[in-house]
Amino acid sequence: MEEDALPAPPPPSERLLTSIGIGLPELETFLAVVNEGSFSQAARRLNLSQPAVTARVQKLEQVLDIRLLNRTTRRIEPTSAGARLALEAGQALRGLQRLVAQMLVESGKARSRVTVAATPMVAALLLPSVLQRFHAQHPDMAVVLRDLRHFDALESVDRGECDLAVLALDEPLPRFRFEVLMDDEVVALAPAGHALATRGSITLAELASHPVMILEQYVGILAQIEQACTAQGLHFAPSGAAANLQTILGMVDAGAGLAVLPRVMAARSRSEPRHCLEIEGVMLRRRYGILTLKERTLSMAARNFGEFLRGEWILPTKLPHATG
Repeated sequence: MEEDALPAPPPPSERLLTSIGIGLPELETFLAVVNEGSFSQAARRLNLSQPAVTARVQKLEQVLDIRLLNRTTRRIEPTSAGARLALEAGQALRGLQRLVAQMLVESGKARSRVTVAATPMVAALLLPSVLQRFHAQHPDMAVVLRDLRHFDALESVDRGECDLAVLALDEPLPRFRFEVLMDDEVVALAPAGHALATRGSITLAELASHPVMILEQYVGILAQIEQACTAQGLHFAPSGAAANLQTILGMVDAGAGLAVLPRVMAARSRSEPRHCLEIEGVMLRRRYGILTLKERTLSMAARNFGEFLRGEWILPTKLPHATG
């Protein structure tokens, strides 16, 4: 049997420069000599010895088998071949230098930037003052805040589009790490002047007898209330649901009924006096914290922001009643 034929070598134009002994040191040194017009000046510019500069240029001439420089007593001048090489190599190296410089700048910006996903209510109500304090203490770092719905926030962290997320999480998720920053009580919110506005708490029976609005993403909270009501022989069904906190608060202020909300949300953005009521017979909590992907190492910027959140996001687990 005939032996398998060896592949033909690539044409000279496709060979790697390093395979024939030409690398960036030789080209950079040659260009320095051409630009300076002197081996000694090029040596000082490159912080090399003059023999090292001479050796690199000689190596380049030997590999190419052509004279690149004319050496006179006054100045070094490129030959016609040397001028062609200096033109092409200079353009290539300048382009490479610009690209490397741009990438270093981008890398530096990336190291000092953290991208944070947050659900709309967290982004609007809980993070603004935190971000203001962070920027005051770390003016050289940038926080890019992305306002996303809960599932989209999880996806953005999973895909690496965001370094971390600040949101509420009811149940652990296998791929993510969740560090609780605040464990908040869920309460019933009544408008000023409501019959319950003088009370400190409300029973499940009373809650079930009133129109109650809830945020549509609070599936877990709704299930807990329904289960607790069923255990007492009560039927509970919300009279309305909305995706936006301001919509719920507007309906409360208009007298459309009660709302079930975390106390920290109920106490914010009050255009009208409102009153928080503890819900008897069921323990309802909403946990807010930092969510990261287990398999990903956080950047220094993300770690710094996380440490700041732990130390500076001081949110009590139980706020005072939101009375007018």
